[in-house]
Amino acid sequence: MSHQQRFQNDFMKLVELSKNDISLITVEATVITGFENLAMEECQEKCKPINISRAKGRIYFNIPVDSFYNVLKLRSVDNVFLINEALGKIDLHKDKEKDLRLVQSIVDKVDWNRTLTTWANLTEFRGILFPPTEASSNLLEDFSNLDLDNENDNCPRSNNGITININSESSLENDAPLSAHVQKDSSIKPQYDLSDTPIVDVQLCGGDTEQAVINAGLPKRKNSTSSDDSFYSMEEVECSPDSCVEKNKVIQEKILTNSTIDAVQYVLNKDAHKKVNLKKESIDPNILKFRATCNRTGEHSFSSMEAAAVFGGALQDKFNWTVNLDNFNLNVILNINSDKCYICSAITPKSLHRRNITHFGYTTLRSTMCYNMIRLAQPTKGEILIDPLCGGGSISIEGALGFKNTYHLCGDNNDKAIKRTIANTNHITKNQQQSLLVDPLKWSAKTLPLRDQCVDVFVTDLPFGKRSGKRSDNLNLYKNVLTEMARVIRCGTGRAVLLTNDKTSLTRALGGNNSIYWRQINSFGVNQGGLFSTVFLLLRTSKPFLI
Repeated sequence: MSHQQRFQNDFMKLVELSKNDISLITVEATVITGFENLAMEECQEKCKPINISRAKGRIYFNIPVDSFYNVLKLRSVDNVFLINEALGKIDLHKDKEKDLRLVQSIVDKVDWNRTLTTWANLTEFRGILFPPTEASSNLLEDFSNLDLDNENDNCPRSNNGITININSESSLENDAPLSAHVQKDSSIKPQYDLSDTPIVDVQLCGGDTEQAVINAGLPKRKNSTSSDDSFYSMEEVECSPDSCVEKNKVIQEKILTNSTIDAVQYVLNKDAHKKVNLKKESIDPNILKFRATCNRTGEHSFSSMEAAAVFGGALQDKFNWTVNLDNFNLNVILNINSDKCYICSAITPKSLHRRNITHFGYTTLRSTMCYNMIRLAQPTKGEILIDPLCGGGSISIEGALGFKNTYHLCGDNNDKAIKRTIANTNHITKNQQQSLLVDPLKWSAKTLPLRDQCVDVFVTDLPFGKRSGKRSDNLNLYKNVLTEMARVIRCGTGRAVLLTNDKTSLTRALGGNNSIYWRQINSFGVNQGGLFSTVFLLLRTSKPFLI
């Protein structure tokens, strides 16, 4: 059995266990690719999960609902999701229309009553979770209060039961506003036939009628492929009615605006001389605002955007929620990996790595990366940790917050870097009202103002030679820094965790004289926002430093 098959079996068992026990939930947490094992260790230490499994860039585990607050204390994970349903293998065809109808039908296979209630409790949502039909804030009704000067009962209806009529009694030269009216026939059930396009009649001054066929807004393509990658390298897709540009192989896309609204907006903007005053219908602000997202890997007949559009549309028809792509309460994610599918809801409104830094530099590390690097060194009570190339101080600040009873020194030879570090530490001290055992200093990493064997751990992000320094200078810089670290770190027990994109230069720097002082314990690749880097764990040998 392959690793992927074993994971799928373990994942399905986790979901089935929580479905059969109402006191349990299945949680998904995203992790920087390469640090999954460290995230599992922290989860087991702080959350005491009943079962736990991992995949590339993610960990999954079962915990009691009452223990969920411990999940938000994890410092190694970025985002947290509640698993709603896992469907396992889905019967996908290579026909776009059939596959999208299958995606639409997934909505009815989820126990939304239980999962949404659990989500509301975990996120402390106090709005209207299940609005009645008459309180719907469906975007199609945003135009329902517009007045019609001359009604036209023969206006064509789009395939979702909307009648649109726009006309004007005065000439365009007077720049008089058009008036419009939208009527919805509730007896007609919304359809998701992507081959149909909305048609509207525009009644211009003088009684002429012009027929406009509007693009439904869904990009058309025969096949689309996306490769398996980390959540952290996902980028959204820029989409227009005519094109869809994929920025990355793994696609995370927003639900499309309703096609009928596109039709109305098209008509209103068709001629620069025509102006329409739109009075938006009052919407109950307490109704849940949502967006739908599709994360897809593998080859399918549809794009992630098309799947998100159909899936989100079915959710809106079912629950009458308000679509809001920016200020949403609920983000429902449809995950399709080849022919496997599961649905989850986001618990964290923003990534947990956005917690410490307010003053950023060119190479500031995210807090979750810093925590995992420090955890790899396994610092203990009373140890002194140093970041000799601190930048904005993100490593030392995270170390002081995540590993109590450790002391941190950090420094840089750039005045701006020191100012950023001081500003970031002051922000933590004032806003979180806690003191940090962090002291920033100005120094050169090649000549540290410290005595021999006084440091326990070095953790630093070495210059890559991209945004900082030159790649051609990396080898000499790495050699000098390693030699100076060997002088001030404790023999036999000192550890160093180094992050670099220039693996070749660091490997060469560890040779020669430095091979006497350093022994490489481990090295592995990590995905740093789409940039693949390497983390080295080194142990100081017992060999005394020779001047």
